[in-house]
Amino acid sequence: MTFGTFWTYVIECDDGSLYTGSAADPGKRYEDHASGTSRAARYFRGRRPARILGKREYDSRAEAYRMELALKKMSPWEKRLWAHVEGGGPDPGPRPEGDRRPSPRRRRAKAKAGTPKPRKVRLKTILKNVEQEMAERLRAEREE
Repeated sequence: MTFGTFWTYVIECDDGSLYTGSAADPGKRYEDHASGTSRAARYFRGRRPARILGKREYDSRAEAYRMELALKKMSPWEKRLWAHVEGGGPDPGPRPEGDRRPSPRRRRAKAKAGTPKPRKVRLKTILKNVEQEMAERLRAEREE
C-alpha cells in the first residue's frame, strides 16, 4: 500500500492540446515531460508542454488515477473548466459549439449500427452438435 498524496494534473502544450496525468509530484513529472527524457510520456515526443493548467491533490493513488481516467473522457473545454475550478487555471469561457462529445451510450449505439451482432452460442450447444456429427459419421462408415 502506498501512502502520501497524489495529484491529477492537466498540462497545456505549445500547440494548444491538453495532456492529463497523475503523479506523486506533478512539478517533477512536468520537468520530466519538458526535458524529453525516457521518463517523458510518448505524447510529448512531437510537442512541448507549455504549462500546468490545473492540478488537484488526492489522498490515494487510486483516487488520483480514477480522476485521471474521468478527465481523459472529457472534452478539451471540460478539461479546461476542471483546471479553472480545481487548479486556478484561466477561465475557458463559454462552451464552443462543436465541443460536445456524444454520451457513451450514443457512441456504443453508433459503433453497433455498422456491425452485425455476434451470435451467442452456448458450449452445450456446440458439444451437442459435435456429438451429432460424430454419430452421423459413424453411421455412414458402418453403412459402407
